[in-house]
Amino acid sequence: MKWDEFFVTGNPMIYGADVSIAITALGIIFTLTYFKKWKWLWKEWLTTVDHKKIGIM
Repeated sequence: MKWDEFFVTGNPMIYGADVSIAITALGIIFTLTYFKKWKWLWKEWLTTVDHKKIGIM
């Protein structure tokens, strides 16, 4: 199998989008860790049964 079967290559816009997605994800992970909000995220948003929060998500 070649990588070309799974990923679009050769376009600088796609590379830029990939890099920006990776930087944003790392920024979110860093921010959640720095402010110690992992527990809050889990308890308040990811495992909620509140229909209003589910609608926002």
